[in-house]
Amino acid sequence: MVESFFPIEKLLEKLGSFACEELLLFCGVKNDLQKLKETLTAVKSVVLDAEEKQIHDYRLRLWLRKLKDACYDAEDVLDEFEVEDLRSKS
Repeated sequence: MVESFFPIEKLLEKLGSFACEELLLFCGVKNDLQKLKETLTAVKSVVLDAEEKQIHDYRLRLWLRKLKDACYDAEDVLDEFEVEDLRSKS
């Protein structure tokens, strides 16, 4: 079941976008961006393993759901940054 790690993949895509990198460079947090990408890549590996085990472990299933929600929240924040960036360029 790939669905629950999909938000991580999408989040990594957004973090790797030119607009996001440009904005974070402007804000002075470019090093933090790289650390975040590395952490999310590591989390993705753990999630792939957890996906297979969640069928028999309710706590693991809850953890995956919470992680998925957190990824969606982070994606929403990045979307807001992108919108503000576009507004400031208009």
